[in-house]
Amino acid sequence: MKLETKITTFVIGLALFTYVVSPGIGLLRADGSLWSRRNEIVNLSGVIAFYLMTTVVLLSMRMTWIDRQIGLDRAYGLHKSVGIAATIAAAFHWLLEKVPHWLIQLGIIAHPGDLSSGDYSKLEIILFTSGTAIIEYVFYVAVALIIIALFQRIPYR
Repeated sequence: MKLETKITTFVIGLALFTYVVSPGIGLLRADGSLWSRRNEIVNLSGVIAFYLMTTVVLLSMRMTWIDRQIGLDRAYGLHKSVGIAATIAAAFHWLLEKVPHWLIQLGIIAHPGDLSSGDYSKLEIILFTSGTAIIEYVFYVAVALIIIALFQRIPYR
């Protein structure tokens, strides 16, 4: 197995382990509805994307102990392959979040109703809505930069 595959598999396994020991599994067992399952899959895909993006950032820091262990050229290749995996995971997370809302707007599936328990403070709601609005635009910028990086005609410098 190639180093890129090993590292990517390890990071995804670490993200899965983190999710399994989190309260999400308990929530899923308590409420096994379709929308609850969808929410937990969205959370899991977000955790996986976060772990992969964190790995990409760590690789981009060019730490000397990583460069010594695997070599600078392999570190660049690892950065690229884990970056592609992170982009796929982030796109999958985004699609899992958006597609059901689009299907509801088109009238293809029924609206599940209010899923919140109503025990959130106004500050928590404001932080959540502003965070999701900001991260959506950051995601679009990141995807644009990744697409630009994949074109080899554009010089690195």
